[in-house]
Amino acid sequence: MLKKIVVVVIISFFTVQAQGLEEAKSLFKKFTGKDIELPDFTKKTNLKSLDKNKAEIDTVSSDDESENLIGKLKDSEKELDEETEEELTPFEMYLRGEIIDPYTQELYTYSIDFDAVKVNPNITSSIPDTYLPSVGDVLVVDIWGSVDESLEVEINGDGYIILEKFGKVSISNLNYGEIKQEIMKKLSNIDGAEASVRLSEVTPVQVYVTGQVKKPGVYTVSPFSSMLEVLAVAGGISSSGSYRNVEVKSKNSEKESIDLYSIMFGGKSTFPTLNAGSVIFVPIKSSQVAIAGNVKSSGIFELREGERLQDILQYSGLTPFSEKNSIEIESIDSKGIPSSKTVKLSQNPKLNDGDVVRIFSTLVYNSNFVTLKGSFKHPKNIAFRKGMSLGDVLKERKILKHNSNLNYAHIIRKNRSMGENQIISFSPENVFNKKNDFEIELLRNDTIEVFSLEDVNLLDQVAIDGEVKDPGRYAWSEGIPVNSILSYAGGKTPSGDLKNVTVYRFNSESGYSYFGQVDTKNFPLLPGDSIYVGNVLEYSGYDFISINGEVQRPGKYPWFEGITPADLIAHAEGYTTKSRTDSLDIFTIVDKENIKTTISFDDIKSYELDKLSSVVVKARKTNKLSKLVSVYGEVENPGVYLVNSKDQLNDLIEKAGGITDKANLKGIRLFRKSVKKIQEEKYEKLRRKLRNKLKLLSLTKKEEKDIPETQFSDFNYDSIPATGRVIIPNTGDKFLPIAFENRDSIYIPEKSRSITVMGEVLFESSIVYNSEEREVEYYLDKVGGVTDFANTGSIHVIKANGEIIRDNWCFSSIYGYEVEPGDMIYVPYNYMIEDQLKVTKDISTIFYQLGLATASMINATK
Repeated sequence: MLKKIVVVVIISFFTVQAQGLEEAKSLFKKFTGKDIELPDFTKKTNLKSLDKNKAEIDTVSSDDESENLIGKLKDSEKELDEETEEELTPFEMYLRGEIIDPYTQELYTYSIDFDAVKVNPNITSSIPDTYLPSVGDVLVVDIWGSVDESLEVEINGDGYIILEKFGKVSISNLNYGEIKQEIMKKLSNIDGAEASVRLSEVTPVQVYVTGQVKKPGVYTVSPFSSMLEVLAVAGGISSSGSYRNVEVKSKNSEKESIDLYSIMFGGKSTFPTLNAGSVIFVPIKSSQVAIAGNVKSSGIFELREGERLQDILQYSGLTPFSEKNSIEIESIDSKGIPSSKTVKLSQNPKLNDGDVVRIFSTLVYNSNFVTLKGSFKHPKNIAFRKGMSLGDVLKERKILKHNSNLNYAHIIRKNRSMGENQIISFSPENVFNKKNDFEIELLRNDTIEVFSLEDVNLLDQVAIDGEVKDPGRYAWSEGIPVNSILSYAGGKTPSGDLKNVTVYRFNSESGYSYFGQVDTKNFPLLPGDSIYVGNVLEYSGYDFISINGEVQRPGKYPWFEGITPADLIAHAEGYTTKSRTDSLDIFTIVDKENIKTTISFDDIKSYELDKLSSVVVKARKTNKLSKLVSVYGEVENPGVYLVNSKDQLNDLIEKAGGITDKANLKGIRLFRKSVKKIQEEKYEKLRRKLRNKLKLLSLTKKEEKDIPETQFSDFNYDSIPATGRVIIPNTGDKFLPIAFENRDSIYIPEKSRSITVMGEVLFESSIVYNSEEREVEYYLDKVGGVTDFANTGSIHVIKANGEIIRDNWCFSSIYGYEVEPGDMIYVPYNYMIEDQLKVTKDISTIFYQLGLATASMINATK
């Protein structure tokens, strides 16, 4: 952690004025005992130090390069963490009094580090006898003894070779070992001579790598390269690729499926031989399961068809104290409804996509423990011992988070004789100060719960933002000063300026008012106040210029006499991989007008910038041929394909070999990353709005009956994933023009012969499509009709292509709408009928929108 702190200090002060630089140097020396040299903004930076090659990376691989860079940064951070905290085995954790919690354990997907796969550059070493020599390979025949000769023969397509002085040798359809035998047989008639045969030159082969790899394409490799080495050359398998079903197809041979788990967990390394024209195809991973808890290697594993519990546990490995008679399996059914069951290992049930298997510990069941819950930095179970007190557990404040409530916490104690839990309240502050609560005796299976300061009435909070470590909302109390809230927020950042703290206050009569440069020790706060801690740069008295666009660190930087765009780019740590290096734009305010000047790259070291100038480094134009689009589902050759600006869906399908007989073109689906991001933001906004509305409703209804949380427990609005789906209007076999974006995914589903009915109906189900009965009313009747809680005015039909059809009261009723195979009928819940909850229109609307999003997501993935 010490390295992280020092790095943060240096970065934070990189753009700070001279006074700030001295503080940074002082802090660095305080932490490390060493001096450090930092850049000075009052001096020019030599542009030669910039890496101009950064701007010349091909745009096709720019996304992958960024992902690799991010991955390396994450790996570096992980290495820093590993220096201070070594991973413990489950048994070591038990001996230290810690218990693995299968519900909160972090899980990761197992994969191969293809960066560590080394490709052998010597292609003539260890050539197997089974190798089939090709045209262009060179054989060397060394003869010694009574005859001293060294013959070099290039293999052609004639089916034979000629050994000078010794004659012709037929090699048609022979492998390397058989050719050596034939040559030695030919030379066996020479008395007193011995010979050896070897391949001195081998013709490289071209191998096609397609599907879910980071860099699909055609690669020229040694014919002795293993499949793993070729995959490494192609950047490795992407996060969406399958490790259990890698397909290899070579000329004149059947397709072979390879399970890489045999290498990762079994140590086997047998691969099929690659020939010229071999194709390696990595499909999308189909199913995954998670194994959590007391196993040797917890994580997320890929599931092959037909695999059962014991098969997957061979990869994770059981410990001697894994509980085998009470294994919990959490599943999600075809309707997206979660459920759980407890099984014995001996039952060996079949697993399904999305299952979570939790293995508990016999040590937990056979020992006593105390649970730490809530605002602890590390919530966990700790070993219980007789005579343990609260003070033995809460020894130091640092075991709690910065914003923990130190005035109130409680112990939850199981009382089996009374059939209910006993609540014992205490003050963490008293425990830390070794006062009354320090001596409270703990019993086995107690739960100590500490609350966050955010778990209080929203009306009695103060917000803090700006240059603080943990911005957010914190508890207000009478007479509390700014300093206390600042302490709750973890203190200021290295760039924070406590001389420039502003408090914003709202008054229902006069509106907002603000108090600048407040005394943080004595200024009294009121409920609802907002605190803003400024940056030292904002009030330093410097003139600033800004740089934006394609640089590593866009933002404001101090201006000094004679500064050039080259200096500014250097301060911004150079270009991004997308930047142009032929010209840039400079904006200057003259007589209140923004004047734009474009200068060439040759002038950036001589052009002097004025005060308040703004430099924009433009992105270079992307190659129109550099868009990668994946297509999967009912096409002959699923994979990733290059498309240009003129290519349309029909062109992409043609590149994928056309559709299969099972393809449903009316249900074609387009998934787009940019749209997914927008959806995620929208869903999060709806969730946040819903939580605030429900919390506010509970605060304003104190004298009425509280809102039972179970009323909404069936609707898990936090689990709705964004799909990034773009609706393609249904026009039969012809598609409207579409402009592909890089990394788009096209899915062509299989033809369906059913209609799905979901929501507030008597029995949610899928019904076989009846071409003679196509109206919505018919299928609603088939599932028993709608329930008393149905919002019949908002029934929707979700088409196979994602379009949503609703009741058009001006012209026709939704009940008479004629559905098509693959459609879904969705009947929403009428939240407005919950009179006892006094649910507002806003809340019901949010639930309606989230419910419709869930139904659309299910129809998109079924």
